[in-house]
Amino acid sequence: MFSSLHLVECVVYYALLQVYLPLYLIGIFMIKLKIVVNKIKRFTGIGCVKHSNMMPLTEGGKVEDVGCISTDEEIDFLRHRSPCYVTRMTLGVAKQLAKLVTGQQSIDLISDEQLIYTLFHTAIAYAIKWNDEKQMFCVNLCEFKDVKIFKGFYWDVRRIYVDLAKHKISIEMGNGGIFHSDSGSLHRPNYELAKLHAQICLTYYAPGFAHNYVHFVFPSAVCVYAKKQLNHEGVLFKLLAPHFRFVERLNYQALRICHATDNNQSVIDRYFCFWKSFPVNRRQFSSGIETKLHDYYIVNGSKSCANTNDRDHQLFPPEYVTEDTKIPYFEYLRQYYQVIRSFVEEMVPYIDESEWLLLSQSIQTRVPRFNAVNMVDGIATFIHLSSVVHSADHQSYLDFFARKFGCTAIRYPFHTFDDPQDWKMYEEQTGIRIDEVKRDPLLLVHPLDVMRTNCFLDVFVDYIPSPTFDLSMMKLKYDFHDSGPDSAARNFISNIRSLDGNLKLQKSTVVAENVKNVDKATGMQLVKLEQLVQSNCF
Repeated sequence: MFSSLHLVECVVYYALLQVYLPLYLIGIFMIKLKIVVNKIKRFTGIGCVKHSNMMPLTEGGKVEDVGCISTDEEIDFLRHRSPCYVTRMTLGVAKQLAKLVTGQQSIDLISDEQLIYTLFHTAIAYAIKWNDEKQMFCVNLCEFKDVKIFKGFYWDVRRIYVDLAKHKISIEMGNGGIFHSDSGSLHRPNYELAKLHAQICLTYYAPGFAHNYVHFVFPSAVCVYAKKQLNHEGVLFKLLAPHFRFVERLNYQALRICHATDNNQSVIDRYFCFWKSFPVNRRQFSSGIETKLHDYYIVNGSKSCANTNDRDHQLFPPEYVTEDTKIPYFEYLRQYYQVIRSFVEEMVPYIDESEWLLLSQSIQTRVPRFNAVNMVDGIATFIHLSSVVHSADHQSYLDFFARKFGCTAIRYPFHTFDDPQDWKMYEEQTGIRIDEVKRDPLLLVHPLDVMRTNCFLDVFVDYIPSPTFDLSMMKLKYDFHDSGPDSAARNFISNIRSLDGNLKLQKSTVVAENVKNVDKATGMQLVKLEQLVQSNCF
């Protein structure tokens, strides 16, 4: 039924289109102009870049990613992906502004059951380790203490502990205080407030800290060197090609252009670029990415596997697909890895091993010890990261958490309700009494921050399908010319379809099926096959 609220929203939206539709048309025109300019470069050779190149993220740094984009890649991205972003940055922002004006930009306070489900069934699971001392799972968010956040914003949670047997949650704050879900009614408001702060931190954690290794360094190196060194009609290139389309251009934009994260709190950033929802600037965001990538690829990648009999490299494949972690999200990823690895094994007779040797030696210059990785695990890890892991990280975060509970900012620091003096300034500034916040801590969340978060999710987390072609895994084609590889590819598509169906019949080990009011998947089908995308192109 079309309510009066929706009618007002439509009126506001169409009024905003007077501004945003011209901006959309200008954006599309600029894309077409850039395409023409790049085609002229390619035709004349003046300013044309033949191949993309890897460069250090910072001067003298060991972490490298795409620092120069080929002209062909630029044209391809401009033609097929850039219009998708312009649509969300203009017409999409108008929709979110209309919701803001009509009072529809808000989040829910996450329930304990939903929080547990989110931690164990989304990309946030990368932060989980078992804590022997407490005999609980620990979600480590200590990276937040090193982030220089804008004045007036706060990321105050440091750890979240979970006892699955008792369904107990304990939240450790930056001041050392720990608040428990099983506390009595007297202390429950302090726990609910700590949980709200946890929501804020987790909204940033997934895109800001957890997901970096999926996008950068290794996937970029595969793209850049495969295009430079492999026979483009060979089996190895055709096996990799669907999974690296747009990857290097997207990574270049994320790390060098920073449309999503270059927030300098300017007038334009505050009142026009609403998708810049993080209360940090480009330097802080990029520094955090570089630190995480250095630890993952340079430090862990350099570690010897001399004491392990079943592993050639610490990272290939990732431990979460070979170890029994008791974490459902990793079990979902593991089952897809097994199917992908079987497919790559079937492809081995058709791959020129000299090409793989050449490619692996080049990647080794960016990923330590990659030359020790066997071909099957190296290729399978790339395909798995680029398609399944990347899409699952994005979609699970959206479906089970961010759309309903996500906000990247809170403008009041964590204080317990035990001392009213701590809340005196807040009461003076807002006119809202401490008793009201006790009853509803969501009063601390600013609707504008929710709107900005939703703009960020729309533009950079949600997959925006291209109108020119379908990049879903359901439409995956490898363009092999010979019957052997082509038959293996058909079997692979059939096997992932079967896996998708089987996952629906499996039960998660974390949240009981009879628990009500939890947004959850059908069984272990955390992300549907139709939602998986062939490459990490968004």
